Amino acid sequence: MTPTLPDIPQVEIAIVELTNAFRRENRLGEVKINANLSRAARDYAAYLARTNTFSHTADGREPAERAQRAGYSYCQIAENLASNLDSRGFQSSALASQAVEGWKNSPGHRRNMLAEHVVEIGVAVVKAPDKDPKFLSVQLFGRPKELAYEFKISNVSDVTVTYAFAGTAHEIAPRHAVTHSACLPGEIVIELQQGLARSGTVASRYNARNGQVYTLKSGPKGTLVLDISGPAGAQPAATPK
Repeated sequence: MTPTLPDIPQVEIAIVELTNAFRRENRLGEVKINANLSRAARDYAAYLARTNTFSHTADGREPAERAQRAGYSYCQIAENLASNLDSRGFQSSALASQAVEGWKNSPGHRRNMLAEHVVEIGVAVVKAPDKDPKFLSVQLFGRPKELAYEFKISNVSDVTVTYAFAGTAHEIAPRHAVTHSACLPGEIVIELQQGLARSGTVASRYNARNGQVYTLKSGPKGTLVLDISGPAGAQPAATPK
């Protein structure tokens, strides 16, 4: 009996569609096909098939390095690999489903599929040499460098202020300013002190936005006032409550 061979472009499209359906089920945004990520995925899938290897570093490079070489400037990269073999061959939809279901059922691959901040995808499927129909799938997720952003925190008050960005704690001395550059969305948590003796603090939370300036000023009775300025959509000034 002649094995069934899938239509590879259809398999690649189906993998993207199934991935986006899975992301929607988990209340995440869809990912869009990116030509450079697709090129990186295709080149690596062909390499794995040609060399009969199967790992994320079979060519001595990390997935992010391969994406960069393919012209994709990135903030974030994640890669999934799949190998599927069946002596009977595959229908296109069945091959796509097997690859995606395998990723869903593997914690690390599932985590990549549900990465919150990736927005683009590249998928490649190739037939590998074997006595039975065998196919390798490479799935690359990315967040482009163009989505990187900067914001500034300026402390013009008379006290040192503690704050955190993306889970990392910082201190900023009086009359100092700090500029942060980041690739992934992050939350700023600023401790607005209730008095110079630090008798208590109020954590004020903001989603960092590109180009914004967060200025801390001395307020009445030793409090702090936070002014936010910058592009359209800037949040209003905040004081402790």
